[in-house]
Amino acid sequence: MKKRWSRWHVGVWMALLFFAIPSSFLLGEVIYLQNGGRIEGKILEWKEESVVVKTKWGVIKVLKDEIKSIEKAKSVKEIFQKRWEKLDRYDGEGFFQLGKWCQEQGLKKEAEKCFRKTLDIMPAHRGAHLALGHRFFHGRWMEYDEYMKARGFVFYAGKWMTKSEYEYRRQGYIKFEGQWMTKKRFEKIRRQRLLEIKWGSSSRSSKKYKTGKSGTSLIPPKPIQVPDDVKELLIMARSSHRDKRLAAYRALKRKGGDALRALAQQLVREKEKIIQKIKDYFRSNASRLIPKLGRLLNQRRKAARDFIMDPQKYPDANHGRAAQPQVDELVNQVRQVYEHPFKEVISKSKTLKNLLKNLEQVI
Repeated sequence: MKKRWSRWHVGVWMALLFFAIPSSFLLGEVIYLQNGGRIEGKILEWKEESVVVKTKWGVIKVLKDEIKSIEKAKSVKEIFQKRWEKLDRYDGEGFFQLGKWCQEQGLKKEAEKCFRKTLDIMPAHRGAHLALGHRFFHGRWMEYDEYMKARGFVFYAGKWMTKSEYEYRRQGYIKFEGQWMTKKRFEKIRRQRLLEIKWGSSSRSSKKYKTGKSGTSLIPPKPIQVPDDVKELLIMARSSHRDKRLAAYRALKRKGGDALRALAQQLVREKEKIIQKIKDYFRSNASRLIPKLGRLLNQRRKAARDFIMDPQKYPDANHGRAAQPQVDELVNQVRQVYEHPFKEVISKSKTLKNLLKNLEQVI
């Protein structure tokens, strides 16, 4: 069943979208609302008609007419301490359950304290061992580090590995495609693979050099020479019609050899040209696109806020169920600008749509 939002819940979500999320959250007071809701946070300012509250979602303003009462809040750690003191010192299962509660509240140190207390009382408690990351090996529970060492692993460079892998890595070897090799050999193979992908030919034929002011660099190999029938297929492979293009791909694949390498060479060149055009578009239009997105965001924020705060459009009755679909849509439209600004730009630009369509065809 879809969760229904009260006006307060939606207001909190809008606060998340409108304000920066603070790095820490300090509990101060609990504000009970007339409609049955509650807000936990720290009161920053009392105004004539409202109260400014810092919550874990951001800073929000609450009208005094909406407030029923205000109480001092208890922190999660205070609640933990009281629960800890109430437990019988021999209640191992009780400490384990308290540890699970601490995990849910994000209290890692307190959770570990509870699980270790459980093991002091019940040394064989499986749940507490697993919660602490222990492993059962050779008939007994072990800390994870002890368990890995017992299996013959070595901790090196931030991870566990076999002794043979440790010896290779300690000497500077790199594992590539199932083989250990020196870094120098790995770099050589990597350069060869990049050349083969980019130019569609072996690295031996592509490895030509020129020397200039900037040093030594690679000269791109000449296009592969192919017969006329292959040239016709390569032209067909650039067609805007999908069926023709795919037919050309299949024909060139069947021919293999230089025909297939020539196709790879052509596709790489086409892809690079399109990507460059997309980059140029954003460089030349950045000063126009960024303010445009800002205006769009403000428009959608205002539309969502006005709808949510209008009791005629979003009534309190039944938690606003009747207008919930409209609220969901308005909030999602605001989030869309935050999370997918590129989509918003594309939807307004015919040029970008065509470039991306061409790029999709090449890929």
